[in-house]
Amino acid sequence: MIRKTATYKFLLLFFVCLLPLSGRCGEKEKRSSFHPRLEWGIGEAFFRYHSYNFDSQEGYRIRGEFKGMDFFTNAEVYAGVEYLMGERFSASATFGFCGLQRHSRCLPLNLRASYYTSSIYNDSALLFLQAGTGIKTRDSVQKAPLFLLAAGGGYRFSLTQEGGSALELLLRIQCSSDHPDLANPESSGLVEKRNIRKNDAYYCALNFSIALSV
Repeated sequence: MIRKTATYKFLLLFFVCLLPLSGRCGEKEKRSSFHPRLEWGIGEAFFRYHSYNFDSQEGYRIRGEFKGMDFFTNAEVYAGVEYLMGERFSASATFGFCGLQRHSRCLPLNLRASYYTSSIYNDSALLFLQAGTGIKTRDSVQKAPLFLLAAGGGYRFSLTQEGGSALELLLRIQCSSDHPDLANPESSGLVEKRNIRKNDAYYCALNFSIALSV
């Protein structure tokens, strides 16, 4: 419960930090508006770090660690809303499905802040920061939420003069946390939660996606 509360506070703080940007939008602030948003893409996980230790059935401690390149291709799809904050800034909130690594998939809630080098109402390059949290798509021994952080850029093709409808091509580096299930070396099942002392995994991936705002 404490971890979930901390997660919600973090996401709320992230969104609140975006609000001052809306006061710096210049003449086109009056055109600020909300727009539905769809995003889908693929990600190539390329690095994995996993450290764990747990008590065996016989009472001794079992430890393990992996750190290195581990390639795996994932898919992602999101739906949400985008808020245009004047001429050069936007914020979006999306919820969907995202693969992180082998046997690790989640339902994430992401918040993104974007900056446009030209204008949100015209074709423009963009930079963005993203943070989110998610839950596993299948039942896991450890129920702790996952965290995702990303930074990237891309190009926005405006489909209307008002700027609300647009197509974006995006590329980002994403880092995520996980608590994967541990196979029990003494049986055919999984290590029980009460025996796990540490089980932390971190993944890095390169993600390409296409986003459509209408």
